[in-house]
Amino acid sequence: MVLKICLFTFALYLLCSSFAMANVGKLDPRLQRLALAAESGTVTESSILRKRGEINFVRVIATFDGRVHELAHAGAGIIFFRENMAILEVPLTGLRDIANLPSITYMEAPTPSKALLDKSAQAISAIKAREQLGATGRGIIVGIVDSGIDWRHDDFRKPDGSTRIKYILDLSEPGPHYTGSIYTEAQINDALNGFGRVYETDASGHGTHVTGIVAGDGTAGTGYGDYAGIAPAADIVAVKATRDAEGREFFTDDQIVALAFIDSVADVLGKPWVANLSLGGHSGAHDGTSPVERFIDMLTGPGIQGKVVVTVAGNDGDMDIHAQATIESSPQLPVISFHLDPYIANVGTGNDIVILDGWYDGARKIGVTLISPSGNRYGPVLPGEVLPDDNSSGKVTNEGTIYMWNGFYESGNEYRQGTNPHNGDREFYLQISDDDARRPADGEWTLEFSGIGGDIDVWISNATMDAYFVQGKVDDGKLAIPGTARNAITVASFISKKSWDDLDGNRLTYDSQGLYSEGDLSAFSSPGPVRKGGYQKPEIAAPGQIIVSALSVDAPPTNENSIFFSGNISYPNALVNNDGFHGLNSGTSMAAPHVTGAVALLLEQTPELSTIQVRDLITKSADSNSKTGAVPNTLWGWGKLNIHDALLTDPDPEEEQPVFMLHPPWPNPFVGTVKIEYDLPVLENMPALQIVIFNALGRRVKEIQKFGGLEFNWDGRDDSGTPVGSGVYFIQASFGRQKQLQKVVFLGMEK
Repeated sequence: MVLKICLFTFALYLLCSSFAMANVGKLDPRLQRLALAAESGTVTESSILRKRGEINFVRVIATFDGRVHELAHAGAGIIFFRENMAILEVPLTGLRDIANLPSITYMEAPTPSKALLDKSAQAISAIKAREQLGATGRGIIVGIVDSGIDWRHDDFRKPDGSTRIKYILDLSEPGPHYTGSIYTEAQINDALNGFGRVYETDASGHGTHVTGIVAGDGTAGTGYGDYAGIAPAADIVAVKATRDAEGREFFTDDQIVALAFIDSVADVLGKPWVANLSLGGHSGAHDGTSPVERFIDMLTGPGIQGKVVVTVAGNDGDMDIHAQATIESSPQLPVISFHLDPYIANVGTGNDIVILDGWYDGARKIGVTLISPSGNRYGPVLPGEVLPDDNSSGKVTNEGTIYMWNGFYESGNEYRQGTNPHNGDREFYLQISDDDARRPADGEWTLEFSGIGGDIDVWISNATMDAYFVQGKVDDGKLAIPGTARNAITVASFISKKSWDDLDGNRLTYDSQGLYSEGDLSAFSSPGPVRKGGYQKPEIAAPGQIIVSALSVDAPPTNENSIFFSGNISYPNALVNNDGFHGLNSGTSMAAPHVTGAVALLLEQTPELSTIQVRDLITKSADSNSKTGAVPNTLWGWGKLNIHDALLTDPDPEEEQPVFMLHPPWPNPFVGTVKIEYDLPVLENMPALQIVIFNALGRRVKEIQKFGGLEFNWDGRDDSGTPVGSGVYFIQASFGRQKQLQKVVFLGMEK
């Protein structure tokens, strides 16, 4: 039997679909051969035959027009059907009769294959690296920021039964450490031996599965088994960075805490580390300036040895989540529209919501008008304005509660008018919700833009119903954040396997009509480019479909929150491997840990590598072919990961870091105005110079952002234009990761 499924991790559901096929005959070659054997009386044993008494039955995958009654009336046993795909049990002697029914388009036999992680490991030459070069990741810390870990699983234990996990930080369990609870290696070992308790669980199974791809040892005793990960001897630090029971939401502050914890543990243990973030979203500018991305760039980068972050490109490649508009000289105003499909409202308020996040050049001033499905207009909301303007949390309408702002940025716990200090651009934000119990109206909503010139990018950053762009939708720029971080390694997904055997012995596939080939880019893999800056994303592609890895005991397939929940009563164990200890899942969430494991192997060989050197080794050794096309590109990066060749490539020495200098202010002390000069290097992707002036109490009084230039003048006034008091002030200038400080004495305003 073959079940046609398509999986997107983090989506926790089994999604079924079917595809039309050209008229190439109704029986595939395997079924054609069986039919001929039946007609000639030469039938031999076959794994796809079922014998009942003296009659042979064969299970087939049928593409049909949906008339199930016709199939049943003709004598086919209906095992499963959805839309225009069915799994049938057919008498072998009646195979041609069923195939000749007008409702049948095509019938296929199940084909054998082995569902193993080493299929994907083989695709990136990891097994070759382990067998020929002895690369196992020993002595390297792999940090997994995810939904948790099944600390009892054999894949994470040494041959003597003790744990390979150095620490677990559980942010779902309140405690004194990073607002969470920490479990040490000793505590985990005590719990394994029955002398203590570890309360951490992985209810979704996502984190356990990801960890197994990176560093599982395959449960093979003293050796590495069929399901061994890429770095099966690496040390593990697991951070449960979610606070909800389902393990679905990962807030940015917890992501930052998680990375900081991994960095601290590695520092204490004196070991290099690589962190995996198989998570992402679309709240942000998609240019590397979100908080998590800035933190990644703070921890890793040029000149920083033994610290690497790997993350996902995202799973929105075939979703309409990005739209663009351009204001030109034409009198017709540009629009972007988005559609909300009809939906069943959630019980209560504040839980039916759609959020859009838009960005445009800070030098432009663009107004935004929202038009509802019924034609009501809200706005225009000009830069520095909010809808509604009464300081309430939203404008209550019969079509939902609407809240929209334009041209603000976040600063600490408040929002300020103006351009975002991290990229010099303006942001607009739209939220439509059921805060007043009137749910967002389904149908097509429109955003109308006014102003003088400029490009606008908009993403659907959150929606509790099916939402997608219609007018203005584009097929690129869909990278998930933090995948646009400059110093992260961002990973796309390709197909390394299409079929598998589930726990119940069913032969399953997601491609019964042969529309995809091994080596193709996964349809869900999100493409670049970044919104601005011009740097390459993604950098590399790795296997991400139907990947076998560790199955969490806390995430059984009967649990709807488990990534192994099939959603199909006929095939409840479709995503459980036939050994019962490993599961299958798909997504760039599964591709990224292949690269994370590969980085661990590189750091094992050369611990002092920086993330820039690691990226260069991976991209220089990547495989490219007719499927990848000319590289680098916005789909594949530099091509397919080849860790064996990366290990045989010599790292390039790092380039000297560009010099940034903040000169002493002059005159000092000063009355009225002080001149502050600085030197900036010339870079291809030039970050903004961020200048913050503090008083002696550490309170921020003035923020200035410069793109280029050599100097600026401060007139002794704060952000509101009010003269500050005389006294000592500190001028802090930040350029990329470099910071410098100067002190100045203000004597007062000129008389």
